[in-house]
Amino acid sequence: MFLAADSKSIPLSLYVVADLDSQGGLALIKEALHSIVWFSHLGYCYAILTAHEQDTDSLIRICFIHNPTHTTNDGATQRAPISWSISHLLSTNTLSKASPSHLLRALGLESPVAPNDNPQVPMSQEETLSELTGGVAVSDFEPESYAKYVKTSRLVTRELQLTPGQQALVVNGRVGVISCY
Repeated sequence: MFLAADSKSIPLSLYVVADLDSQGGLALIKEALHSIVWFSHLGYCYAILTAHEQDTDSLIRICFIHNPTHTTNDGATQRAPISWSISHLLSTNTLSKASPSHLLRALGLESPVAPNDNPQVPMSQEETLSELTGGVAVSDFEPESYAKYVKTSRLVTRELQLTPGQQALVVNGRVGVISCY
């Protein structure tokens, strides 16, 4: 499942591989989503925007693979909001309905800003995430879906020969390991 429409062939697939709950992982998610928005403004390709934001077809799709630095068995009690939220969006097939800017706000990676001449109040991170998840709170996400997501992510990272916590971008099947300093 991707953050993109499924209607036609999409020439660019981007997988962000990182510990989604670490500062480095969050920074990589943010940069990946910002790059999609940036490319759309330059006219090189259309961002992954849903019909309610813009009537265009996506030419980029993005997905997130969780590669946690530490494996824990207490996932049912300690729910890291980023990896759990992405897991929920993937398992409910709702990631494709989010725009990059909407996802950035829902994950708390971008502050909502209201235009100076607009009296509307921007939605908070919690409200944006609630809208994306259909009102389901992080505490109500299915533990089985999260466990399946983490297991699948571990299998993928093992196949990519990545160590736990290592970051990479996979673009159209080509793996680029990201060095963190």
